Amino acid sequence: MFIMFAYGVAGYRISGAPNWVGVERWDIEAKTDGVQERLPLAPSEALLRRLFEDRFQLRTRRETKKMPVYALRIAGQLTLYLDRPVLDRTAIQGDYDFTLKWTPAPNESSPQAMGLAPRAEPQGPADSNGPSIFTALQEQLGLKLESTKGPVDILVIDRVERPSEN
Repeated sequence: MFIMFAYGVAGYRISGAPNWVGVERWDIEAKTDGVQERLPLAPSEALLRRLFEDRFQLRTRRETKKMPVYALRIAGQLTLYLDRPVLDRTAIQGDYDFTLKWTPAPNESSPQAMGLAPRAEPQGPADSNGPSIFTALQEQLGLKLESTKGPVDILVIDRVERPSEN
């Protein structure tokens, strides 16, 4: 989860991590000299990246890989609810404010869909009477998600080690 936050990528966009990275847990306590208030997002990400590079010997690189994607856009936050990126193929310009009502499928919006470990306490069953996100997009907005392959920016982990004791 911290690697996802520090590098700004969803879990399915991280490649090369050994299994222990997603299973083992550590308590991370870090302080920044002279900073009393909460740091803005960008400096926090940079500090976390340096921490991982120092304590875990993390070495990464970016590369583009052809992967399964959904073609659309107006998507904005749709990528957070699905298990792959959503690409703009609509040619529609501008920003829109809309409400979309759907019932998430079992893996949509789950920690696993974002590349996280499952929740310790499972949530109760969702209302299964609503439409899927695919049906809702088509019926409520006249848009369609199509499964295809396309370029996806991924984070490749070249090296990572368990941290040493303090």
